[in-house]
Formats: sequence, structure tokens, C-alpha cells
Amino acid sequence: MRRTAMVAVLGLGLATACGRAPVIETVTMPAGATGAEQGDPAVAVDPASGDVLLAWVSGDSAGYGLWVARSTDGGATWTSASPVVRRSRTLRPSGEGAPRLAVAGRAVGIAWSDNIPIPGRQWPATNLWFARSTDGGLTWSAPLMLNDDSTAAPGGHSFHGIAWQGDSGLVVAWLDERRDAAAMPAHATHDHPMAGDDHASLYVASSGDRGATWARTNRRFSGDVCPCCRVTLAREPQGRVVAAWRRVFPGNVRDVVVAPVSLLDSAQPTRVYPDSWVYPGCPDTGPGLAVGRDGATHVAWYTGKPGAAGVYYARRGPAASFDEPVALVRRRTLPTGHVTVAARADGGAVVAYDLARDGRHLPTLAVVTARGSVSERLTLDTLEVDRPQVAAFPDGTVLVAYVVTRERGEIRLKRVRLARSAT
Repeated sequence: MRRTAMVAVLGLGLATACGRAPVIETVTMPAGATGAEQGDPAVAVDPASGDVLLAWVSGDSAGYGLWVARSTDGGATWTSASPVVRRSRTLRPSGEGAPRLAVAGRAVGIAWSDNIPIPGRQWPATNLWFARSTDGGLTWSAPLMLNDDSTAAPGGHSFHGIAWQGDSGLVVAWLDERRDAAAMPAHATHDHPMAGDDHASLYVASSGDRGATWARTNRRFSGDVCPCCRVTLAREPQGRVVAAWRRVFPGNVRDVVVAPVSLLDSAQPTRVYPDSWVYPGCPDTGPGLAVGRDGATHVAWYTGKPGAAGVYYARRGPAASFDEPVALVRRRTLPTGHVTVAARADGGAVVAYDLARDGRHLPTLAVVTARGSVSERLTLDTLEVDRPQVAAFPDGTVLVAYVVTRERGEIRLKRVRLARSAT
């Protein structure tokens, strides 16, 4: 059953195909999910049909569920929520480790981590799970654990990304503590499941048949990874999967890098920009990554480097190096922000982040042209929020999902009508 959204126009102007002012609309969440608390929204667009899928976690003290709904009109209306997990006591909203979606027509994959308290361990252990749908997200397979060390001592497997590979493959990558679990001190001070070690490793699981079966053995992709800054995956037009993550360089420098997943440890990743941010801990904020149909790579990230803190964006054309970063918000000091990015049909990008210049966590949308200029910068709400997610459509429509932090678990959706092309 399809639910029609109640829409309130917050901005002025008409549809922006003619370059007029953007229109910001508030869209009602899909119906059907249970529980009073909502969190961890994820959005993904089917490149063939333009449909968008929304995933989120909701529940209450009796347990939480993982839900998915689909929209064929850019988020204006949604199907009723379909349960991937209806109710579980080991599932909770997890912020940086939120569920991630991959969509290719009627084939949909979703990856998420659970939450398992362990006596003597300061923070819960996590396992990584996967389910697939072959009917566009209406029904789902039974959950399958992706990490292959489930018989060992409980550890951390989270902060993950997912992407399609080639014609029928899927790749899931995550931050994994198994190589250093024996060295983890009981007095760990980081407030994350990877606590106790400033370095994690990236591990990869792969499927060649749209998630029906998976390779028995996980592959270690990279070491020296910031232990609670999520990894993001994206598919290039020719089918190769690339990853972006925050790497730990000598001296506790924590900068963003990019590399094709297929290279494993055979080559060094590309540093997007030498922020040279020295931080003796994990900031809990990974990069945003998207690849356009033209092959351009778009990366957005937060840095807390004193004197140049803020949110930045950089573009790399096909077979070229990254351009000089564009500062979307910058001050000498700013609190931690979170960022996601989506490619636009004109070669530019839209960047969603939760950090204003005055330090408030306001949901902000920036449109960056292929030439590196910011053509729009919009504040989407007056309330402080956490970790916005963004999806872009060829007609200029953008969908942003975020969690309002003042309210206990309220997800809000904004549909923004932008110009089809930005110059």
C-alpha cells in the first residue's frame, strides 16, 4: 500500500529547472514501522529507474526493528514500511554504524550491525549482518552474518559500507578489530565499539550473485584505519568499487584516503588532501563518497584541524588527481560534524552536513558545480540534527534524511527542488 506524504513548503519559488529559487518541502515518513524512537536513516537511489529506498531503525524498550520503504517519485510518497528485522533486543540506532543500502532495480542489499553487551567489555560487541530483497524491498531474506569470526571472542565489526560490483556482485566493507582484540585494554576510553586501539583494519566480504551466497573467508583490505570513522563504498561506471575512509598516518594524523577495493593491500591509497589533522583518538566521523556517471569521484569530509576546522569537498575527474578542496564551512575551531555526498547529473555534487558556521549542528545542503564553485547553500531546519543522508536525482530533486537530536528519535525528510544543472 502506498502512503501519500503531507507536504509543507518551507522555501519560496517554483521547480528550479529554469534556475529559480530552490523549494524545500517537508515529507512525511513512511507508515507501518513500530516503536516510538527512530534513528539511523539511509537512502539509496536505483540508477536505472530513479526510485529511492529509505531504511531506518525504530523501536522501544521491547526491541528495535529495521525497516525499508520505496518511493517512485523522489520521496513525495512511499510504500508502507517493510521489515528486514521486525524486533530484536540486539538492534539499536548506532549513528556512525547505521545500516547501508545498495539498490539495482528489483535487487536490494542492506547491511547492518547489531549491539551485544559483553561482561567486562566497556562497549558492546558488534557483528555485521546482511539481507537481500529480489522484489524491490517488499520482502527480505533471512539475515546472514558476514564476518567469518563469529566463533571467536566477540569483537567489533561495524562502521560499514556497501556497493554493487560489476553486473551482479556485491561488496561490503567494515572496520574490524579482530587483529588487535588481544591487546584491547579493559579501561578503553573511546566511546565506540572499537575502543582501546587507535587503529582498526578494513575487512571485505564479497558476493558474485547479488547477495545469494558470499565468499566463506573475509579479506583484509587495509590496516592503520581510524577505528570508528565509517568506510564508504561507491560503484564506478565500469563496475569497479572504490572505498573512502579515514586513515591513521604516523604521528596520529587522521586524513581521508580513497582506493579501489580490488587492489587490496597491493597499492597505497590516494590521500584526498593533506589536512594533517593530528588527533589522539577517533573523531567518529567518516567521509562521504560518490561516483558520477561521468566517472568523477566526489569526496566530502570533516576535519578538526585547529585553524582550519570544518567541512570540505574535493572532486577528481576520470584518471586525474583531486582538485583543491572547497571549504563548505570553515573556522579556527568547530565541533565534530558529519557529511555525506551525492553526484549530480551535471558533473557537480550535493553535500549534506550537520555543521553551521556558528558551531550549531544544523542540517545544511551545499550544491557544488563541476568547476568547484558553491552555487547553493541551504539550511534545512532550525533544530539541531545528526548525520544527514542525501540522495540526488537527474531532474534536480534532492532528498535529505536526518535525525533531530532535540526530540527522542525523530527522523525528518526534506525534499529540495534544485535546478537541473548548476553552472
